[in-house]
Formats: sequence, C-alpha cells, structure tokens
Amino acid sequence: MTSQSCTLLSLLLCFHLVACQPATPPAISDATANTTLSPFVPLKAVLPHKPLFISTDYGQNWEDASYNLPAEVQVSFIETKGEEMVIASDNLGVFLSSNERTHWTSIGMSLPSQKINALHIIGEDIYVGVYQEGIFKTSDDGQNWEALNGDLPNLTVQSIYQTGGRLLAGTDDGLFYLDTSTPVWQASNLKVQVLSIYEQDGILIAGTQNGTALSNTKGASWEWIRQVEAVHYTHPVGSRIMELVLTGDLVYSDDWGKTWNKTLYGPKEASYVYEIVTAGNFQLISNNYGVHRSADNGQSWQLIYPIEHMAFFDFLVMGNVVYGGTRVWDEFRGRKDYRKN
Repeated sequence: MTSQSCTLLSLLLCFHLVACQPATPPAISDATANTTLSPFVPLKAVLPHKPLFISTDYGQNWEDASYNLPAEVQVSFIETKGEEMVIASDNLGVFLSSNERTHWTSIGMSLPSQKINALHIIGEDIYVGVYQEGIFKTSDDGQNWEALNGDLPNLTVQSIYQTGGRLLAGTDDGLFYLDTSTPVWQASNLKVQVLSIYEQDGILIAGTQNGTALSNTKGASWEWIRQVEAVHYTHPVGSRIMELVLTGDLVYSDDWGKTWNKTLYGPKEASYVYEIVTAGNFQLISNNYGVHRSADNGQSWQLIYPIEHMAFFDFLVMGNVVYGGTRVWDEFRGRKDYRKN
C-alpha cells in the first residue's frame, strides 16, 4: 500500500470514528443522572441475512436457526404455541414450527394477503391481523382460517388481544372489542392508532400513536397515563411499563404511569427500539445499530452485537435461549450510511 493510500485511509477512519459518536439525549428526571452511554463499537462481520437467529449467551453471539425458513422472510412477530413457535412476517405470511423448532411449515397461504400486521396466540387459537384485510383466526394450525371482521369499521388491524370472552382489535382508527355473547364490534373511547395491547395484573395497557393508556374495564374505556409522544410499542418488563418511542427514546414507569424516566443508550441516531425483553439477569433491546444489553435494570447499556444490514425486529425468550427474528434494513432513514466509509 502506498503512503498516499495510507494517509487517505487514516483520514477516513478518523472521520468514521467522529461521525459515529452518539449524541446524549436529555434526561426526563434525575433518575438518569448516573446513566452512561456505550461508545460506538465497530460492526460485526457482515453476516448474510437469515430470518431467525438464536443466542445462548444472552445476545452476545448469534447463530442461524432458520432451518428451512425461506431466506427472504421478513419477520415481524414471534410467539410461542406450546413448545413450538409461530412466526408472522411482513411478506410471506405465517409459519409454524415443529420438531422442537427445527422445521417450519407455511400455514397462512389461504389468507387474503401475506403481509401480517399483528399476531396473538392463546391456547390453540392463532389470531392474525392481515394488512388492510382485517382479523383472522385459526384453531387447527392454519388448515382453516375464519374471518372475524363482521362490522369492524377499520380493517388495518395493528394489534390483537383476547381476554376472557372479549377480543380486542387495535386499528388505525382506534380500539374495538368483540364479545362472544354479542358478535358485534363495539368502539371504545380510544380513538387513535393502537399498536400494542397487553395485560398486567388484570389491567389492559395499550401503546398508541399518542402514547400509553390503561383500561380497567376489559377494553371498553381507557385512561391516558402518558400522552406525549408516538410509541412504536408499549411493552412490559416485569412490572415495569416501557414505551418504545418513535423518536428513539426508551421511557419507563414503575408506578403505573404516575412518573416516567428515560433510559439512555447509544448509539441511537435516526433509529428507534424495535423490541425489549428480559433474558436471565439481563435486558436486551434492539435498534438499527444492533443488540444492546443492560445488567443493571436499564440504568446503563452496552451495544454488544453491532450489526446494521439487518434488524432484530422481535425477540422471544425460551428458558435461557433467546430467539431473534430479523428483517433486512437498508433504508438508514436519513442518517449517514457508515458502511460506505
């Protein structure tokens, strides 16, 4: 290599390191005062995209676990069904595993679209929200699918939850519910796009484009606990309520929304958190820079698995094993493409 080439390479490397330093976001409360940001970590070796990976060391390393899944599957959701798993994708429908998650079968080919917006499993019932086609259910592993749309006012279903005899559907126009005793969809007072629904201690929690709301009435009426920013999802971590905000912030409450704190992590420029889970004594989050891990209940984070050509869109923890469903991510959403330096 010539001396001129070495000088140019040195300049490029210096520019790379300066450009990649994360900005420190403002804290919401004093609880974040001791939080530290991890320094930028060079990318891992570029691995070919595979739809499903597995980690046995809490996110430090990942191995391909896709088996016969088509390589082009873009994973949106992973859930358990007994000892097996169901994957819902953004492009190729729904897949069910067998033989201890070593074989996959497509079970959604009869659905009106293969773009799946929502997945919910309870017992033998699998519910999916199909892009612009409403909500469907199978009780026989996809041999038959039943449309549950009826008079549902909006067919872009983004989230589904079943509790007792009531089925909840979060749509682009709000949250609606269906009782088995009265097969007519009814509107709740939540009139915004609803992206996630879960239940904790008998209370329903919804993440929406306007923040997070709670319901003590099985979804018929809702009360806002934070109405500040649009969230990607609202998720539980133990008893903690976590907002995965579209700005990239990770905000949490330990007192049912009375107070909120911001978790600082980095790098995070022009990206947001896709998923957060508890795995062993750690918490894992994923964004477009890779997988971050915390060992102190979210007070500090390390980017332990940096990778940018694909995103871990969903995590699923089974025992001491973490599964990660991925999607190709090649937009860079307006931020600098560091791979070209």
